[in-house]
Amino acid sequence: MELPALSGKDLVEAINFEIEQSIPVPNTDLYTDWQMIQETDEKITVFLAAAPRAIVDSYIQLFNIMNLDPLAIEVSMAAIARAMVSNKDLKEPVIIFDLGGQTTNIAVFDSTLRVTESHPVGGMTMRENIVTACNVTDQEAATLVRQGFKNKTKSADIIKDELKKLVSETEKIINYYTEKNEKAKITKVLLCGGLGFLPGLPEMFKEKLNLEAKIGNPWVNISIYPIKPVPKEEAPGYAAAIGLALRGLNDRY
Repeated sequence: MELPALSGKDLVEAINFEIEQSIPVPNTDLYTDWQMIQETDEKITVFLAAAPRAIVDSYIQLFNIMNLDPLAIEVSMAAIARAMVSNKDLKEPVIIFDLGGQTTNIAVFDSTLRVTESHPVGGMTMRENIVTACNVTDQEAATLVRQGFKNKTKSADIIKDELKKLVSETEKIINYYTEKNEKAKITKVLLCGGLGFLPGLPEMFKEKLNLEAKIGNPWVNISIYPIKPVPKEEAPGYAAAIGLALRGLNDRY
């Protein structure tokens, strides 16, 4: 969020006011944290993270049961970006498209996260729609989802319709970002999540938005030798975990 050039107590009060105005949850029910990512003489840009206390507390309770001491809790897209954006390309604007089971997270990254959104569309949504429309079992629907939408079938049309919604939302995010950063141009999409490998998805981004989309490599900033790499289509699903591990290493070394 953008704020006037403030500092100290005035800045904290302004951020708390913005939280109350923009998040439809009482501030007392949230854990929040923020960092300044850009500053000029007239304004500052702040990246804010917020999560319901009930959800965070449930994780902490689980860690306590396992005798683990949590050092940090982080939004998933920050961890994913740390894993998949190459250190040599940090300043190049890129879309991160995290297609998961229940939700799809979309973000713009250039040196840091600039815009993030989450949508309740994922593999489970597609699977449920296919079960209803095609009269197949849940397991059969899951197989159809993983085949993508290149074939001309009823299930492929269902998958394509859901993905069109997400690509349309991606376009809105790009427009918002470029309005704020007129000199920036986004040309690339990094795909990740359990369905980041979905056949036909890169071609859809190329056709609809003229963007080069490719499956992200969560090992791009580290060497895994001599460990045997996981299959390419499974690798994007590890991005958040790898990014969290990298945070732990960076904090120590």
